[in-house]
Amino acid sequence: MWSLCVLLLCVLLSLGQGRDHTEIFTRPGSSVTLHMRYQVTVDHQDTAKCDEIEWKWNNSATGFLLVKSRRCNVTKYVNKSVSNYEISEDGNLTLYNVTTESAGDYTVTVRNTIGTVLYTEDYTLHVHIPLSHVAANISCLPDGSAQASCWVDNGTNPSYSWSLDGKSLQGRSISTYSQISLPSPVSGNLTCNVTNNISDISKSIIIFCPVPLSDPLLRSSCLQNGSTEISCSVLNGTDPSFYLTVNGELLVDNYISPQRRVNHTVSLPGPWSVNCSVRNNISEKSATITDKTCPVPLSVPVVNYTCQADGSASVLCDVENGMDASYNWTVNGELIQRNNSNITLSNKEFGEKRISCSVMNPVSKKSSNETEIFCPAPVSDPVLNVSCLQNGSAVISCWVLSGTRPLFSLTVNGGLKVVNSSSSWAGLNYTESSGGPWNVSCSVRNQLRESVTGPSYHTCPAGASCLSCLEKSVMWGTVVLIVTTTPLIIASVYTVYSTKQSP
Repeated sequence: MWSLCVLLLCVLLSLGQGRDHTEIFTRPGSSVTLHMRYQVTVDHQDTAKCDEIEWKWNNSATGFLLVKSRRCNVTKYVNKSVSNYEISEDGNLTLYNVTTESAGDYTVTVRNTIGTVLYTEDYTLHVHIPLSHVAANISCLPDGSAQASCWVDNGTNPSYSWSLDGKSLQGRSISTYSQISLPSPVSGNLTCNVTNNISDISKSIIIFCPVPLSDPLLRSSCLQNGSTEISCSVLNGTDPSFYLTVNGELLVDNYISPQRRVNHTVSLPGPWSVNCSVRNNISEKSATITDKTCPVPLSVPVVNYTCQADGSASVLCDVENGMDASYNWTVNGELIQRNNSNITLSNKEFGEKRISCSVMNPVSKKSSNETEIFCPAPVSDPVLNVSCLQNGSAVISCWVLSGTRPLFSLTVNGGLKVVNSSSSWAGLNYTESSGGPWNVSCSVRNQLRESVTGPSYHTCPAGASCLSCLEKSVMWGTVVLIVTTTPLIIASVYTVYSTKQSP
């Protein structure tokens, strides 16, 4: 219970010479004393010495005489708006258990016994309802800013003010509530203070609004084992939660990363599509990669080759596993820039060659072992010659001008005389002792080719002149010498060239 005059707020306003005005604020149910600043006498043995006092009340609608004291006799006039009051010996008016209907303007007038006005004072009584419990609401917006509201359910003429961590802020207020907008980032102790003339209450809330998320950065990297590493990150944003979906399957669910990043390795074969969604309390962003494919790692290549009929070699770099391979070749230590899986080595230089290949794609690089390749030269058509001797026998010769490791077969009168004979000089000699006639043919072959002479008929009568035999022997001997020498010269040149080219 409020004691008398505890809540009185008096503002003295001059209304003119000898007249005062007082503002009084109180709450319903309280008692209020309207003090005069003039000493009067309302109780005296000599009634002629008692001052005449009048207390009047009026509001905007009506006026009413409350108290009249004359010749020490006090008369009270009661109405339903101001019904519980009394006047003290010094002329002050005390109102008990005031209500909002008791509010209004009060005037006291003091006169002497002959009616002369000695003192007049005006009072304005405000009966205000105290403020009820204050409530506040805060909302974080998608852009990271915040909006706060503050209100009281009851109270006369509430006045609102805001502060964040003790720093005053400007809000927008009406009679029933107040609002304030706070730019991002928002954090701290937000206080709403509400006052009126008789009460003061406040509400404080710890506020924190998350920073909105930036657009996610989604990347993928092909690894050497054929799998794919997916990385999704955001530059800005508070407490992001990551959701990663690959080909419609959720692989990462509600992953919270203080580093604002998630990494995940996918071993699925491509093509595939990935979606990264990032969320926090106020925002959600996503990014997508579609039709992503990573090359399959390459296996170790193997060199295979096939010798052709012309003595060239068709070489293949065979890779069992992998895709999108590019090729490099090395022949006898020399790099050959041909991005093909197969190459052809010509027969210009017969003999062995050392060859290897290497393959690469975006995720792997492998090299084969070095392989030695040898393709023989094809045999030329055989040359057949029959030379008669004095005794009637014949020397049969068969040779080739070129070819690697030729094998000879000689047929005389339908019978094989020499089978698969090889010779260091690329030819053979055979002596037939009978006098003929002979049906002679010679065949020669190697890994690449086989050739046969047509049948040739010869006879050598006994005792025949030896001149022609000698001429023929000299002539064919010269030919044989040339044929025999030529491969040796070629072989020597090749050996010297190969030695120069070797590292």
